[in-house]
Amino acid sequence: MAILRAGPWGNLDSPHEDEPAVKDDQTNIYPVNCARADWPNQPWRLLYTENTDIGIETGTAALGSPIVANGVGDAAVFLDFNWQATQDFEVDLQWDITSTDVGGVYPTLEWQWNTIEGTNDYLFDTPTDSGTDTITLPASTFGTFRAYVHGLGNNAVDVQTEASII
Repeated sequence: MAILRAGPWGNLDSPHEDEPAVKDDQTNIYPVNCARADWPNQPWRLLYTENTDIGIETGTAALGSPIVANGVGDAAVFLDFNWQATQDFEVDLQWDITSTDVGGVYPTLEWQWNTIEGTNDYLFDTPTDSGTDTITLPASTFGTFRAYVHGLGNNAVDVQTEASII
């Protein structure tokens, strides 16, 4: 069965939205992708937010693009996107958290997905400082995904958090 195209942006409450002119940390609609592929007239994208004790930066990125947040003691990356797919598919969440603090960092990893059909999954972890988590996203007429990777330093030192969806 074919899926009626949602988007180009949207959320579970409103799957058909135009791309917002301003994308900031208050944006609550995200790009709609065709599983891990480009639509004929729209490349695969996600909305990212780099949130640090220095400031907040938001934008869009392609599949596989690393997003890097640099902070003094605190650096987090949020990755949000929607999808439509006629069969299950996998994405890899990759992360790398570094610090100039000899004591290291306290890493946090969280992801969740929800579908318009009512299915969902969630993970919260205090992982190693770097790694990859393979996540299976189900076939859905509309699904939404959010990942959060956070590095917190022991002291007021440089912290860098890098994350990507591949």
